[in-house]
Amino acid sequence: MTKRFSNHFQVFANYIWSQNKDNGSSERDTDTYWGAQDISNLRLDYGRNGLDVRHQFKAAGVYQLPLGFTVSSSLIAHTGVPYPLYINVDVNGDGVVDSLFNNDHPSLLLPNGNETLVGRYPFSQPGYFEWDARLQKDFKLSDRYHIQLSGDFFNLTNYANKYSNPNTNATINYAPNCASRGPAALGSDCAPLTALPSINRGDPTAYGGVNQVAPLSTPFAFQAGAKFIF
Repeated sequence: MTKRFSNHFQVFANYIWSQNKDNGSSERDTDTYWGAQDISNLRLDYGRNGLDVRHQFKAAGVYQLPLGFTVSSSLIAHTGVPYPLYINVDVNGDGVVDSLFNNDHPSLLLPNGNETLVGRYPFSQPGYFEWDARLQKDFKLSDRYHIQLSGDFFNLTNYANKYSNPNTNATINYAPNCASRGPAALGSDCAPLTALPSINRGDPTAYGGVNQVAPLSTPFAFQAGAKFIF
């Protein structure tokens, strides 16, 4: 939705619903470490990938007030990015480790008694919300010279925008579920999980614990500025 500038204001807003799936992401900025579980059967890895953000909303507007004042604002909100599940066992015994993380998936016992392979990203990070605003006053000294004073407000609601670093706390201990097949056979025989691990957002050291501020976000901040235009 877009309203072009008229009657002293303009505004735009958009909403996106999307899904992002693949069987092997080559994107550099997913912050996760996955290789193929089985290079002869890539379908095993097909599913939600590290770039899947289901809901996104963005809006911005500008309003010209009397006496040379202008107020503007922008808002960004989206659901959390995917969160991985690593295990500490080389289940298939192929020796493949991606940047110190094992790329094998655990299996999960379903209520109907069947087993399924757990996807690469069974959880989501906390959502993101950022609301910024600016109040600006223009002082006209002449047709050529202006002075603009401004106040910028960042993260007006002081929303935490914290997330879990998968490099430090995305691994569960799968070893108690597994037994080695011995020197004559590769890999391990592993019992499936009876339930997915619980995300603990309150403990920064626990699985999925929130331990850092999302990129491009900041706690509430105010910035004052002056600009001379000539």
